[in-house]
Amino acid sequence: MKYMINLSNEKNQLAWFQNDSKHIESFLDRNRIDGIELILHGSEGLELIPQQRVLGLHLRFWPMWLDFWQGDEEELLKQFDSLDNIQHFYGGLTRESLINHYREEFRQAQELAAEYVVFHVSHVQMEHIYTRQYCYDDWDVMKAAAEVANAAFGSTDRGVTILFENLWWPGLTFLDPQKTEAFLQLIDYPRKGFMLDISHLMITNCNLRDEEGACTYILETIEALGELKKYIRGIHLNKSLSGEYLQQSHKNKEQKLRSLSNVWERYMEARQHIIQIDQHLPFAHPGIKEIIELVAPDYLVYELLADNLTNLERFIAVQNKALGRL
Repeated sequence: MKYMINLSNEKNQLAWFQNDSKHIESFLDRNRIDGIELILHGSEGLELIPQQRVLGLHLRFWPMWLDFWQGDEEELLKQFDSLDNIQHFYGGLTRESLINHYREEFRQAQELAAEYVVFHVSHVQMEHIYTRQYCYDDWDVMKAAAEVANAAFGSTDRGVTILFENLWWPGLTFLDPQKTEAFLQLIDYPRKGFMLDISHLMITNCNLRDEEGACTYILETIEALGELKKYIRGIHLNKSLSGEYLQQSHKNKEQKLRSLSNVWERYMEARQHIIQIDQHLPFAHPGIKEIIELVAPDYLVYELLADNLTNLERFIAVQNKALGRL
């Protein structure tokens, strides 16, 4: 099992390391991290990321994409106000823009010699993150996501594994083993599996209030997957105990979102709500070790959200302690 961390080539994060790849190498070594799961922010600064440490590439995720994929212009105009905004958000006005983007990122993964890429299987409109009343069900999203993946990646093994990640919105949640298995069977690309995001799974149960209860819930959910468990090749390890927040009324936040006339302001407002839900904090309870041992993934990614390097290293220390890596 390879221990990893999520990093990007975004300029503010590169500044944490004084824009020096040697500082990134030193950071990885002193925290006992084997490799990087990279999130691309364009190409600027990419040369500062130690390529030999890039084991995974997290593909871009558009939270609301299904209406675009289905060519529902009327619905898209309700969400984005204009064709110009739609084109700016998706990089085009046809589904080929999504396909081409994923093909290019896959090419970059090959160029970086990454072992895997991560593909989110989820869809949500901005208003629905507050109301939790969705237009599509899990299977609608999973079927369409399989169409995107098949169009972008084809059926020829190109040496990079595609790991499909769970979220708590409609799509892949791991709560329905039959749908999970059916989804995987729809994927033509042969080198495939799952990336289990611990926080995202926790968010599917709003009644969780502590890490001990979360461990029980996670173990039960994984056990219910049966033989599908062997397809969990990677784990995003983090914690989000946001159930109490989710159970609150968010009507005022929804009304504020609707009052904003600019789609990009609405998008940034929605992001603030999502950060309150998907917290990406370190998981401190030692019970998480049993979960990791049960799954035995190839990749264990400390996917943490920190605002500076000091806090990131503090979070990593908490994670290492919980796993007995003293």
